[in-house]
Formats: sequence, C-alpha cells, structure tokens
Amino acid sequence: MSATKLVLHHRYEQGIALDRSGFANHGQVIGAESSWAGPNAGTLRFDAGPDRVVVAPAPTLDRLGEFHAKVRFFAEPDAPGGDRRMNLIEAELCFALFIESGWRIGATTRFVDQSPGPVTATGWDGIFTGPATVTPNSWHTVDFLFDGLSHARVFLDGALVGERWDQVGPIQGLGANGVYIGHWPGDDRYSLRGNLAEVAVWREDPGRDPGRNLDDCCMDRGWVDARVAEARRAGWDAPRATASLRDLAQALRRAAGQVRGGDPARAARTGDATRRAMAAMRLGHGGAFADAVGDLRNEIDASLSPAVRQMLTDEIMSALLAGPLGLWLGPGVEPDDATAFLEGALGAACLDGMAPPLREGRRPPPEDRSPDVPPGDGDTDVGLPPWAAGQPRPAPEPATDHDERDGGNRPRRQPGEDLR
Repeated sequence: MSATKLVLHHRYEQGIALDRSGFANHGQVIGAESSWAGPNAGTLRFDAGPDRVVVAPAPTLDRLGEFHAKVRFFAEPDAPGGDRRMNLIEAELCFALFIESGWRIGATTRFVDQSPGPVTATGWDGIFTGPATVTPNSWHTVDFLFDGLSHARVFLDGALVGERWDQVGPIQGLGANGVYIGHWPGDDRYSLRGNLAEVAVWREDPGRDPGRNLDDCCMDRGWVDARVAEARRAGWDAPRATASLRDLAQALRRAAGQVRGGDPARAARTGDATRRAMAAMRLGHGGAFADAVGDLRNEIDASLSPAVRQMLTDEIMSALLAGPLGLWLGPGVEPDDATAFLEGALGAACLDGMAPPLREGRRPPPEDRSPDVPPGDGDTDVGLPPWAAGQPRPAPEPATDHDERDGGNRPRRQPGEDLR
C-alpha cells in the first residue's frame, strides 16, 4: 500500500487556507498575513508568536496508517546566528514535521502500545537529520513519508536526508486540536518565523491501493469482482468496507509491532521483508512476494510465544470476520482453527485457498514491458531496496539521545514532483 489519497492541500497565494483536495479540510488563518511583494510574494507570512493555520479534526485526517506530508517553506532565524525549533506542520498526537535547533529537520510520529489488550499511547519516535540540513533565508521543500509500520524517510528538495527502518508504529489517532501549521498545538514556543507557500498531506487509500497492488501481482480480478458483488448484495457499501479495512490494518500493525518486539535487528529484518513484499506486488513479481511473506513468517515463528500468537491471531480473525470477508470466512472457520487457518493462508501468499489462484509473473518484468504498460504504482517508491539485489544492508544506527538520531543518507528515489 502507498499514501496516494490527497486529503489536505493548501496553497497560500491569496492569504487563505482553502483545501484543494476535495475533502474540505480548510484552515483558519490566525495572525499570519499574505506577502504581496518581494521574493516571497504570494505566500503566507508567519512572525512567530500566535501566528498559525488551524485545521479542525476530520475523519480523513484521523487514524492515519501510511502518510506523506509535504511543506514548502522559508525559515528565518530570530536573531543573527540564532535558531530554535520551528514547527512546519503537526497533527496533534499523530505526527510532527519541524525545523530543529541547529537547522536540522525533525520528523516524528506518536506511536501506540503494541501489547495485546487496550491500546495506550507511549511516546514519540522519529528522524533527526544532521546539523545545517536547512539553509536559513532560503526556500525549501520537505517531504516526510512513513509506512505506518517502521520505515520513515525525509527528503529535502528531492534529496534523501534521513531514513529509518525501525521507527515505531502504528500511529496514534488525531487529537482534539486537529492539525496546526506553522505552530505547535500547545503554546507559542515552536512558532515559525518565515513563510509558507504550500502544505499537502496524503494518506493510504484502502479502497484503492490494496486491490490495485494485488491485482498487479497475483489475483484473478474476476474472482474479486464476484466477491464485491456478493458483498454489495449483503448490504456492504464503500464507507462501511473502508472502515472495516482500517480496523483490520490496525490489528495487523499491532501484530507487526509485537513481532518487532523492540529489537532493532528484528525491526530491520521485518521492515526489509515488508518492503520487499510491497515492491514485489507493485512490480508484479509473485515469486518475490511469496519469498518476502515467508521471511515474515519466520520472524513470527522466532519472536512470538504461542499464547501471544493466538491472542494476536484472534484479534486479526475478529477484524476479518467483522468485515465483508466474513461473508466467506465465517462458515468455514472454527475458533480453535483460527491460528492454523491464518498461518496457512498467509504462508501460501495472497491468501491461497480462500482467494483466487496465484498468477505468478502475470505482469512482464519491467525490462520487458512496452512503454504503455504502467509500472504498477503512481507513487515514487516502487523499486526494490538495494539489498534485494544482493547488496549488503547497512546496520541501523542505534538510537541515542532524542536530538542525536540520524536516519542515514543512502541514496534513494526522489519523492513526487512538487504540486506547483
């Protein structure tokens, strides 16, 4: 899955925060004013203090799984040579993207407890780039991408400046104050001094991305269409199905957190396997997808006790049975067989046995495709990671002090083109 649904898009040429995404996530401009002349004309000016743009909570901004935040900004020091933290965008209790002291970029998410039972927020985790990443008094575009599990990246002006494979997920839901732009949701201490031209947020699209990726990889689309028709006759519509998919995704993310178990090496391995699985889907490589799922199953075998495994499996099965898939799973699944059923389905890849037959290699490999065959994904991150081709994977850097974490600087593909 990838963050392809644009849910917030502000451009500040007229001094207003009109949302162009179509989801009416408009902002209230407080204190900030339009710059009408000079090199920053057509942007919104923030003079620190109470200046801010506030977006009210909305379902499209809540319960983020995977997301991508983009901000085009111009930051100034408060005094010659001085610097401090300045917020660019913060979704309260969810994620934050900001300039840190030393002209670094900070990109953090608030994770939730992975233990079985009630979900409890436990803290913030994220990327902090090296010093002097940002040039003051200059325009920059920053992108923050997180897959909802463990892989986070920060790009500045199209260049990768930070990456982690062990950032803790899933993400907590949006707080009551909503989204603050150029300001902290608390007081004025982290307010921006400078200008903003554009802000955008994308999230996962469970109604579009999974079907597209699986169809590219290994599924019989006719079988899927028939099941969708049955679900519609049973009273399932798109909003209800989307909500059930989000519940299932949350259960799967909690299970992934248990597999990681706080072990950075295991987090790196599961992150690698997850990324290989998603890349294989996008490229249509059924065999590579099955290999990645097998690696994930090995990590499950090595990290979870039978009791925890059963508890997590029951949670996942409950989410499955409560959704439209329950129309076909329910009659054939006994509670005592839930673990064996789920492991067998996942181990065979693409839910073999309850889903359509695999079509390995359905799409020709990239080098054999004609120019009119799309790559399988509209986002920028469709390639396999470097180590999937036999190159060694660098060991993750240990997290030390909160302000000394660095996500690495391995070259990767750039994020999408600027929206302008």
